[in-house]
Amino acid sequence: MKELEELCKYKNIKEIKTINIKNVGNFTKKIEYEDCDIIGEVLRRNELIKENKSFLYQFKKKIIDLKKTFSYYKIKPNDTIYVLPEPPPPPFLIYLFHQLSGKVHVRKKMNK
Repeated sequence: MKELEELCKYKNIKEIKTINIKNVGNFTKKIEYEDCDIIGEVLRRNELIKENKSFLYQFKKKIIDLKKTFSYYKIKPNDTIYVLPEPPPPPFLIYLFHQLSGKVHVRKKMNK
């Protein structure tokens, strides 16, 4: 009977979900989350969002919106979100990405 009580006691403990955040410079941090949590709030709570710097957040080859929930993107425990620095817009170059070949074509802006 005591063994059964112990099993029920530990069965009712909620499973803690964690996700890996891979930051700039290969810094990886493991944070806890719930499916209904908003991604941006969890990152702020863990001090991974800086207000004065702009970063892009990538999950499975998609840039994610921080106002969405973890369940929206179907993020599972031990998945990884990558934090990428947002590139500044180049003033004199236009980058065209050709999706079929994967090549980057650079075209100089003409001065008139």
